[in-house]
Order: sequence, then structure tokens, then C-alpha cells
Amino acid sequence: MKESEFTILMTLDSIEQAYIYQSLLEANGVACQIINGTAQSVLRFNGIMWGIRLVVLTSQAELAQKILESEFESQEWDSTQDVDEFENNIE
Repeated sequence: MKESEFTILMTLDSIEQAYIYQSLLEANGVACQIINGTAQSVLRFNGIMWGIRLVVLTSQAELAQKILESEFESQEWDSTQDVDEFENNIE
């Protein structure tokens, strides 16, 4: 296998979600790239949706998947509960 082979790790609808995943992976040493992020944000206004792809090296795909699974399994939360907690801590 060549080091330059790439794998699409996932396809997303939200550029924000793609940036979150990218940050999480890069913080754990996995290089990744977002494909179609700009196209989706521009063409979305015309009713056209482009899938945003998160791409990693094939050699790191299994590690990347494990990182995403472990991070999000341990962070099951209700966003409204977190907002309430945050607001209470500010006061």
C-alpha cells in the first residue's frame, strides 16, 4: 500500500460538523482533509447540497474511526442540558 492512498472516512452535510471531526482527529495525530466544504456552503443557497467528505490516509483510516467512536461514545450529552449548566456556571 502506498502512503499516498486516501480513504473517505465519512460524508457529512454540515461543514461545522466536519471541522469538529477534523479538529478532533488532528489533535490525536491523524492528518485529514475536508473536501467540498466550500462548494457546499456556496451552492447550498441554490438548493443544491454537496456531500462534504472527510478524507484520511488509508493507513490511518482504522485509527481515525476508533478515535471518533471513542470520543463520541464517551460524550453522550443533551445540548440543552449543557447550555443550562454553562449559563448557571456564569452566574
